[in-house]
Amino acid sequence: MILPWAFKPVIAPLLESISTKKRLTVAAQVVSSLLFLTLAISTNAPDFILISSIVLALIAITSSIHDIVSDGIYLLLLDEREQKRYVALRTLFYQSGQLFIKGVLLVLTAKFASSLGLNSWQLFYFSLFIISGLLVSYHCIKIPEIEHQSIRSKPGFSEIIRRIANTPKVFLPLLFIFLYNFSEAQMQKIIPLYLMDKNGPALNLAQTGVLYGVAGGLFMILGIHLSGLLLKRYTVRRCMMFFTSGLLAGHGLFLYDALAQTHYVFICLAITLNQFLAGMVNGGYMSYLLNTSNKSEYPMSLYSVCTSIMALSYVLFGSISGVIEQQLTYSGFFIYILIANGFTVVMTYWVMKHYE
Repeated sequence: MILPWAFKPVIAPLLESISTKKRLTVAAQVVSSLLFLTLAISTNAPDFILISSIVLALIAITSSIHDIVSDGIYLLLLDEREQKRYVALRTLFYQSGQLFIKGVLLVLTAKFASSLGLNSWQLFYFSLFIISGLLVSYHCIKIPEIEHQSIRSKPGFSEIIRRIANTPKVFLPLLFIFLYNFSEAQMQKIIPLYLMDKNGPALNLAQTGVLYGVAGGLFMILGIHLSGLLLKRYTVRRCMMFFTSGLLAGHGLFLYDALAQTHYVFICLAITLNQFLAGMVNGGYMSYLLNTSNKSEYPMSLYSVCTSIMALSYVLFGSISGVIEQQLTYSGFFIYILIANGFTVVMTYWVMKHYE
């Protein structure tokens, strides 16, 4: 399901010369809403597993396209000052949306379905169809049609790729974007496993969901919000150096807990602080991606490259975390993460000193 995001750099140049970003965004939302309706209608079908697999794959493709063109709207309709101003708010709404869909909406639909004797998944998918339909109507009215950048001479795919490749000093930032998530991508995979492991705090599934999913998610949102306030006042360079250094504290708390087997209150502190700091890092990181993309003649396409590299790094580094933890145990893994994070801090300081 994550493959469509890996192909964003290939898709984005093709979308640069097709219609306007508003029309493409609304079209992607219309298709998504119809796909949600298809899931709702087919929930009780005998071949639902096959149907849902196909429909969810189509939703992933549509979502990837929507991701590209909505990023294009943000980049083309806002100047660099406004982009910096709203980057944290943008990420805040993204995280809040995830929390609402995975938590609030799922719980509410399950309760309503139970009381009404309905299929909870059918009601859930139908709710997504209604929400998507409302967003289509809202965006048809609110998103401006005019794009700041000349409606361009519509160059071909290969020409756009060539111009992106010739963007001055683009390869070092792309390498930095890829390597930056090395430690945090692994931590986010291991934390919930550590919380439920008998060699860790040994929490049950419900406790882990509340602590890591809900409380951790809320503190991550707070961190993103604070990063937005700081990015308004200070430069991306200064914020990235500060945020990255701060993440060492969050990771250090997990090492202390693994070694000392602390009280439940301490692990609550470790989770909330780590997710808060991760939120701040996320806000600064996304701002860096936007600034890097704006150096290109085709910011939407370059931003798609940046976000694809970001997604690839999370998948790649996250996939090796379990193997490494099994070899090192939790305490050894957290020591390894601290060392890796130290290298990330050094790399960040070096890259930011050369950041224009």
